[in-house]
Amino acid sequence: MEILDDNKGVGRAYAQVLDHASGEDFKPFFNDYISHDAHVVTDEWKGYLPLKKEYPLLEQLPLNKGGNMKELHIHMMNIQGWLRGIHHHCTKERLQGYLDEYHFRYNRRAYMDTIFDVLIRKMVLNQPKRMNINKKTTAT
Repeated sequence: MEILDDNKGVGRAYAQVLDHASGEDFKPFFNDYISHDAHVVTDEWKGYLPLKKEYPLLEQLPLNKGGNMKELHIHMMNIQGWLRGIHHHCTKERLQGYLDEYHFRYNRRAYMDTIFDVLIRKMVLNQPKRMNINKKTTAT
């Protein structure tokens, strides 16, 4: 989650499902979405320590019952509410797709009048992505 300069609110946000929580597993996500010279604030989990080599401005703060990362906790609660309200249930195989959809909308919330045009343009100009889903689903 990006906090805008001078604490002017939240910018873009991204989420990725990980099978294991370790600094090594977080590294690709950091490399894809975070600049190496960005000021990154995390909790005090030790798994972030290996990332300090590549992200020297990584700062670890105590959670303080969520007070040090208020925007992040609000964002997570909004995602949970959206999943419960829209989808009611979410399987592990579908979770990343739901997170991608949520953040596509979230990151374009200031441009809602053009979001449909952007979506159609991306669908037409890009190659389709195939999801690897092991379980068969049935329409209800």
